[in-house]
Amino acid sequence: MRIRLIALLLAATAAPLPAQQTEDQKAVLGAIEKLFTALKADDTAGMRAVMHPQGRIIQTGTRDGAPFARVNALDDFLVSIGNAKGKGLEERIYNPEIRIEDNLAVAWVYYDFRVGGQISHCGVDAYHVVRTADGWRILEIVDTQRREACDQINTRRP
Repeated sequence: MRIRLIALLLAATAAPLPAQQTEDQKAVLGAIEKLFTALKADDTAGMRAVMHPQGRIIQTGTRDGAPFARVNALDDFLVSIGNAKGKGLEERIYNPEIRIEDNLAVAWVYYDFRVGGQISHCGVDAYHVVRTADGWRILEIVDTQRREACDQINTRRP
């Protein structure tokens, strides 16, 4: 009886506790969410406000059977977003996973990207976010892009 009680207590204490976000994790996720709130509002100035001045956006994928990576400077990216003003751009993120060490944060999220309410593509975003004197700023976004099974992206688990 005593052995079963001890085993039960050990099993209860070995169970993982639910993860709680730290204030820094909340701030990093807040910067990412502000980026997409500004995107939805056609507010490129708001998008720029959460980005590091030397930020960049990198799309990855496969074309004609070969992997590719297209690197966009922040200004070029924001011009392309500005050119799409009024088209109803929206990115929704799911299941964020954020790790922080010192002044570096890495966020991994599933996403879907919508144009006029319709899903255009989906995949994974990986963010490098750095702490600056002005708070957490997104230095780099690297994403994957696919068009299949996007209606199921919000069910993915890290």
